Amino acid sequence: MRAFLAVSPDAPLRLELAQTQQRLKTIVEPLRLNSLKVTWAKPDTIHLTLKFFADLDERLAEPLHAAIAAAIKDVAPIAIPISRLGAFPRPQAPRVIWLGPPEDWELMADGRRLTALFQSIEDACAALGLPREAKPWHPHVTLARVKEGERAAGASLANAGVFDQPAVTASLVVDAVSLIRSDAGHDGHTHTVVWAATAVGALSRGDEPRQH
Repeated sequence: MRAFLAVSPDAPLRLELAQTQQRLKTIVEPLRLNSLKVTWAKPDTIHLTLKFFADLDERLAEPLHAAIAAAIKDVAPIAIPISRLGAFPRPQAPRVIWLGPPEDWELMADGRRLTALFQSIEDACAALGLPREAKPWHPHVTLARVKEGERAAGASLANAGVFDQPAVTASLVVDAVSLIRSDAGHDGHTHTVVWAATAVGALSRGDEPRQH
C-alpha cells in the first residue's frame, strides 16, 4: 500500500493553516488567466511527513507499529514553530509551497530532539528492511503544489512579502506518529489512519491520546 508516517496537526492549527492557504489564494488565484495551475492541499489532510512508503507490504503494518511505538515511547512532546513560509526548489519559482520552522530552529535544543526522533524512526524502519531516506530530512508541511506558472506565482508571492513575515502563530506538536494509507481517487488521494502510536511522554502529563 502507498502510505506514510506522519504527525497530524490539531484542530486549531488546521484552522490557521486553512486561513493561511486562503490568504495565499487571494494573491495567486488572479494569475489563473496566465496559465497558472495550483493544487491546494485539503486542510483536513495536511500533515508533517516523517517517512513515505511508495509500496508498503501490508504485512509489515503491525510490526512497524510496534517498532515506532518503541522508538517514540520515551519522547517528550516537541513543539515545531511552523511559522516560516518557504518553497521548493526556490521562492522565485515555487513548485511546492510549504510551512516550516525558522532556519536556525533545527540547531536549537528542540530541533536537535526532533532530528534524533527522526533518526530513531529511520533506524526502526531499517530494522524491518525498509530503505532509509536518500535525502536529508527537514520538517515542513505542504500547503500547495504549483503545476504551471511557477515564476508568475513566485513573483506575486514575493511582491506581497509573504516569504518575509511569519505565516502562522501556532506550533505543530509532535506527540504521536501515525501510519496513514493514501489511496488515489477522482478528487485526489484519500487518507486513512491505519494506526497511531502516542508517546508515553505525552500520556505521562495526563493528556488523552490524540485523535487523527
